[in-house]
Amino acid sequence: MQMIREAFATIDWQAVWTFVNEPIVCALLPATIAAVLAQRVNLVVQQNEATLDAARATANAQDQLRGDPGDSPEPDPSPSSPGGPAPNAIRPPLSDEDNKKLDVGAELIQKIKAAVDAVADGARDGRKRRKYNNIPRHDYRVVVLALAEDGLISGEEASQLTHAFSLWRRFQTRQKSVPDFVISELKSVERQFAARRSA
Repeated sequence: MQMIREAFATIDWQAVWTFVNEPIVCALLPATIAAVLAQRVNLVVQQNEATLDAARATANAQDQLRGDPGDSPEPDPSPSSPGGPAPNAIRPPLSDEDNKKLDVGAELIQKIKAAVDAVADGARDGRKRRKYNNIPRHDYRVVVLALAEDGLISGEEASQLTHAFSLWRRFQTRQKSVPDFVISELKSVERQFAARRSA
């Protein structure tokens, strides 16, 4: 500590002040600060992208473990494909009851998405809010994992939300009938998070 004091005592502060106020230094200083800040922002963006890539990989791995096809389209059952159904085996249209269940499920999943967005929008830290705003919304499980990682939702809540979004991915193309248990699970998750938002 004594050495630091002695070092500062030997500095000619008048010369330092004169140097700092030189026109060239005044011109270069803002550019230098901007370059340092840009490097820091790039580092943060790269860290966020790495985190999001890891979250996406985790979500994809969970899909594969569950056997969830995700967004991949079903194979075309054409007569040329070996083992495919006969050409006249066209999927029958869904009944009115099935369409109503699909509508109910879609409405519930929209409410759950709104609850997740409300949690993300409620982040006090501006950097985290920007991070959540930059996450694409085609797969909400990534947003959920980011919220859980930052401690804005609990691990149990993240598990329930991820499960709800994974369940609905099979039916979002509106080509399959929705079982009753899927609707009841979506209702349960939606109720829980609606209560959280109103609290």
